[in-house]
Amino acid sequence: MKKRTLILRSLAALVLVTACTAPPEDFDLDRYKAEAITTEDVAVETREVNDLYSMDIPTILSSTTALNDDASLQYNNLYKEKYIIVIDENKKEFVDMFNSIGEYDQSISVVDNYANVQLAFMDESLTVSEESSLKSMKINGMDARVKAMDGTILGVAEEISYWLGYVEGEETMYTIMTWTLKSKKSSFEREANDMINSLKEL
Repeated sequence: MKKRTLILRSLAALVLVTACTAPPEDFDLDRYKAEAITTEDVAVETREVNDLYSMDIPTILSSTTALNDDASLQYNNLYKEKYIIVIDENKKEFVDMFNSIGEYDQSISVVDNYANVQLAFMDESLTVSEESSLKSMKINGMDARVKAMDGTILGVAEEISYWLGYVEGEETMYTIMTWTLKSKKSSFEREANDMINSLKEL
């Protein structure tokens, strides 16, 4: 658990850098311009992960291993600057770990503790320019907290728009992070929220 906590601490910085790196050498500018004309990407496929959960992913996103070493699901589209990762971790280990260091708040729910921890890690790397309140909701019967925010990190000129989900499963906690450049926010917001809301335990 300690290892995962350290990984999550650096998560925000890692994904911000990934989203803003130069395109690969085989980057097809003509394809990029053609795809940029299309604003509706509705076709999705349900992806099952480790017999643990599933998520509906737009077919224009491709599986990758480049976003975060600890993510059990990670997809992107470099042409459209669309990214999503899911990190899952054992709920009991999370509670026990933060109880042991005196950082677990017994007066609030597990998912609220989890969301607060992850958002504190985000705040260490991200300078927030705009954010929504943390919203309570159910995602396929599971307690969840969701939030949207825009922000920058040192050395990156353009702002990034994030949609975040923290979900309490039966035995597992999930962090869902999906993001794009702020200039593309309006064209990705529906897809980002649809992906977060599609998480199901198997």
